[in-house]
Amino acid sequence: MFARRKTLLSRRQLCSLVAGAALLAGCTHSEQQTPAPLTGPLPAAGQLQSEGAAATKAQTSVHVVVTTTGTVPDFPLQKLEGDLANKPHAVATGHISAKFGQTPTSPGQLVEGDFRVLDDGHLWANLFGPWQDFGDASKALNGYQISDILSPEKGLGNLVAGIQSPTAEGREQIGGINTVKIKGKVSPDVLKPLYPSAKQEADVTAWIQEDGSHQLAKAVVEVSPGNTINVEPSKWGETVNVTKPA
Repeated sequence: MFARRKTLLSRRQLCSLVAGAALLAGCTHSEQQTPAPLTGPLPAAGQLQSEGAAATKAQTSVHVVVTTTGTVPDFPLQKLEGDLANKPHAVATGHISAKFGQTPTSPGQLVEGDFRVLDDGHLWANLFGPWQDFGDASKALNGYQISDILSPEKGLGNLVAGIQSPTAEGREQIGGINTVKIKGKVSPDVLKPLYPSAKQEADVTAWIQEDGSHQLAKAVVEVSPGNTINVEPSKWGETVNVTKPA
């Protein structure tokens, strides 16, 4: 990706890496006693989906952990954990590990390191050694806007809103909060801002907080049987401070 280094990492690959990250993505909760599980009839899936999408779209910062299960085409990310905000400026900081060039006969190249997007729009990363300034983040990421993860039109809230014919499958506690598990399908257009290589609809499971704010607690996108992108957002609304590397 970065022309300054000879590497298997391409701009498009880093776009998938940070974006999907991102997925391109929990709920906010302070340390507190785990609430008692809720009982009774499940809420209507469509209503909870609508409330969850609205609550998630309204957020301007998030901590997110993204992992993959199996093999997701053109999505080399193994794990991403970081914090991002889109107001007053789009900023992000985190750690990624990914494997590129993996084939049945080759283990591929493991890349691991930290990245930061500063309030001046510049991307810094130490994936290949010392920290480097790679310039405008949107250009370095092949046009991807890091703030899209929180965008009401393109981000995690839109993923929830885009679930077609949702059904409520049961209750689970995620991160100490009560959630309802909702399942359905999403179109590739909904997925592309978070998974740029999406070419067909995918099964999505979303865990939405049942009481309180109804924010997204977890999402799993199954791009093919057994191959998933797993997103666990949390700490919605907390302050994100990103500083220039020393």
